[in-house]
Amino acid sequence: MCTGAPALTAQPVALAAVLDVASGQVDPRERPYCDLLHVGGDNIESDTGRLFGLRKAGELNLISGKYAFGPEDVLYSKIRPALNKVALPDFAGICSADMYPLRPRPGLLERRYLAYLLRHHDFLTFALKHSSRTNIPKINRDALLTYRVSLPPVPEQRRIADILDKADAIRRKRKQAMALTEDLLRSAFLDMFGDPVTNPKGWESVAIEDIASSDRHALAIGPFGSNLLASDYAGTGHPVIFVRDLVTGLFDWKSRVYVSHAKFAELAAHHARPGDVLVTKMGDPPGTACVLPEGFPPAVVTADVVKVSVDRQRVHPEYLAAALNSSCGRFQVARITAGVTRGKITLRDFRLVRVRLPPLPNQLRFVAFVTRVGRLRGGIAGSVRVSDSLFAALVDLAFRSEISVTNRPRPGVFVSGDR
Repeated sequence: MCTGAPALTAQPVALAAVLDVASGQVDPRERPYCDLLHVGGDNIESDTGRLFGLRKAGELNLISGKYAFGPEDVLYSKIRPALNKVALPDFAGICSADMYPLRPRPGLLERRYLAYLLRHHDFLTFALKHSSRTNIPKINRDALLTYRVSLPPVPEQRRIADILDKADAIRRKRKQAMALTEDLLRSAFLDMFGDPVTNPKGWESVAIEDIASSDRHALAIGPFGSNLLASDYAGTGHPVIFVRDLVTGLFDWKSRVYVSHAKFAELAAHHARPGDVLVTKMGDPPGTACVLPEGFPPAVVTADVVKVSVDRQRVHPEYLAAALNSSCGRFQVARITAGVTRGKITLRDFRLVRVRLPPLPNQLRFVAFVTRVGRLRGGIAGSVRVSDSLFAALVDLAFRSEISVTNRPRPGVFVSGDR
């Protein structure tokens, strides 16, 4: 626990006084840069800074200029600041020109403290306020460096960072527990239906488009960007579903974004209703599937989400979601995934993905198991949310010496396992 308020500097200082921004781009086609790992915004998990899917610059055939960084730097994605992508690499590499390698000055700023500072909602609010561009918000270097903060001495910064690291480790373990339940469901799927690749039980093979319902918009993605802008979002109305709301086999509506009833009516081709299967069109990796649970209001999916309304006479939605999340489903989605640094699939290709189709009674036995595990998963998801909220409150305490009431657990968040 934090004990007492940190000794802050008497006067806030601008970031320009305590860090430098790497400048001068390098050619990723030349050595040694082509042999280094490349970090893009899509390789950084929002809020946590977890790095994933890294590949060497040479493997990606990159040609445009990049920034070099080292293990002493903090990587900050300047595009779409709301995504809150801040990473602490422990290696030397190159990063997208859409990122800033921030280099804390020794004796003035501890880099882990800087990373937590950049993820704090005070800085996030500042970044959003100072973002330029309408469609793709971006904070420029000069604006970022004007952010002012009261800093404790470096030893105190390290002590605070140590405390936050421990709290962060706890919430990560809870998320790992959630991942284990995903493995449990995959194992149960294989046990009941056999390996979908070798298909030892001889189940029928069908394409997704063959088991979609006859509804006109049974297979759909969200609207293109110009038809659903951030300015359309509202505090009430119909929910909007983003990629971040889809977990493997679990719908966890974290976005809490709505559109008005009028906008919802306008986007009729992109509606999702309880019982629809939702699939990530891009992400880590694309193809993550879950079912929109009963009781959730009619919603709109965004452009990076695929919605499938199934023919209930042939397939149960939970079975289809599990089939897509199986190794066979993942393999097929990987084969249709395109994109150099940001993998994504198209609806045209996805509709041809094939799944094994056991008789409906067999599917229902699996669904009963999914329901039992779902209660467990709902409980874990709840503890993950609580640990996230407590962590946010602890970060608030570190930077403000008080706990903000806005970081209390959010009772209104809807998770499919809650029911």
